Amino acid sequence: LTALPLSIVLAMLAPFAGRLSDRIGSTMILVGGFTIYAIGVLVLMLVLSVHATPFTFVLPYCLIGLGMSGLFAPLTTEALRRVQPELTGALAGMLNTARQLGSSIGSAVLGGVLATVLASEMRAKASTAANGLAAPVRSPFLRGFANLGQTGLSVGRGQSGGATVVASLPESLR
Repeated sequence: LTALPLSIVLAMLAPFAGRLSDRIGSTMILVGGFTIYAIGVLVLMLVLSVHATPFTFVLPYCLIGLGMSGLFAPLTTEALRRVQPELTGALAGMLNTARQLGSSIGSAVLGGVLATVLASEMRAKASTAANGLAAPVRSPFLRGFANLGQTGLSVGRGQSGGATVVASLPESLR
């Protein structure tokens, strides 16, 4: 749901970019699309934070969707422009497969970057919070966050989320 603005903007504007590229050519639309897409990704990277809410990502995802809307139809047009008609179907299928594969890899990379940033910021916050704890519990508390980058953050019943409570801590501190 957080990325819904991207899909909405993309679905609304892509047909217009396709028609416009048929009229004026694809070059300027592609340059504009790639530029806006890059700006959207940069803004997305700037707003990543443990304090982010779904609304934090509306502007970056709208920019990314706007940029992408200027890419799909013009890229397809340019890719198929000089292809023999009998090969158009095969090339279109290959293009769509490459697009899906790139999207999957990009999503995985972005998810990994987000998880790394969040784990790093959680460790930093835990370190700051540990200063307010009593000396005997400070070290076990920090050990619970030490491997957060490797174990990840899992939320749910029976899961530690990578931050574990040391069994030797008194019950009143758990």
